[in-house]
Amino acid sequence: MWLLGLLCGLAARGQDEFNPANPAEPGVPPVPLVLQASPANGGRLSGAGRYVPGTSVRVGASAQSGFVFDRWTDTAGRTVSTSASFDFVKGVEGPDTLVAHFTYRPSSPDEPDEPSTVQYFTLSLSAGSGGSVSGGGRYQAGTRVRLSARSQQNFEFVAWLDASGEVVSSAASFDYVTRAANETLTAQFRFNPAAPDEPSEPVLSHNLFYEATEGGTVSGSSRLREGESTYVSAQANAGYKFVR
Repeated sequence: MWLLGLLCGLAARGQDEFNPANPAEPGVPPVPLVLQASPANGGRLSGAGRYVPGTSVRVGASAQSGFVFDRWTDTAGRTVSTSASFDFVKGVEGPDTLVAHFTYRPSSPDEPDEPSTVQYFTLSLSAGSGGSVSGGGRYQAGTRVRLSARSQQNFEFVAWLDASGEVVSSAASFDYVTRAANETLTAQFRFNPAAPDEPSEPVLSHNLFYEATEGGTVSGSSRLREGESTYVSAQANAGYKFVR
C-alpha cells in the first residue's frame, strides 16, 4: 500500500512540474506581389508571386515589339522606378501592386499596327541616242529618287518621258517619287553640233553600294559620276526606328 501511495504522489508531483515549452508563434504569412502592364500588350513582366514582407524581390519588364519601357508606378501613379529591372522590397501591410508602363513607338508613324508585306517596284531608265542616265533600281512606292541624264558630245538633253510619251521633267537631274508599279522613264536627247564639247579629261564614275543592319532597308542610285549628288533613303521595319 505504501508503494502505491508513493507512486501516486510522484505522479501528482510530476504533473504539477510538467510544463513543456509553448509552440513558437507562426511566422508572418506571405502576401501577394501583383504586376500589371499598361497597356496590357506592351510587354512581359517577371517577379510576381507571394512573398514574406521585407523580402527583396527582383522584378523585370521586357517591352514587346513596337513598344518601349517607360517606368514602374504604384496604383496611385507614383513613380517607383525608371529602370526596367530593379530590386523591390515587399511591403509589410497587405499586398503590393506595381504597374509597368510602356509607350507605343512603331518604327514609322504611318505604319499600320499590323505591318503589311513590304513591296518593291522596278524603276527602269532608258537613254535615247546621245546620252546616259543614272538612278534606276528597285524601290518601295513613295521613295524619292534622284534621276540624272548626261548628254554626249554634240547632243543636248531635252526631257524625261514616261512610257506613254508624256513629259515628266525638263530638268536633266531631278527628284522623282516612285509609284506602286513598275515604271520606265526615258531621257530624250537631240543632236546639236553647236553644243559645247565634253571636257577633254574624262569624268570618273563610281559604283555606290548600300548596306543596312538588321531592322531596315536602304535604296539609292547605284552608279554616280564624280561630283554628282544622289538621294539616299533608309526605311525601318516594324518594331525598329532609324538611328543614323
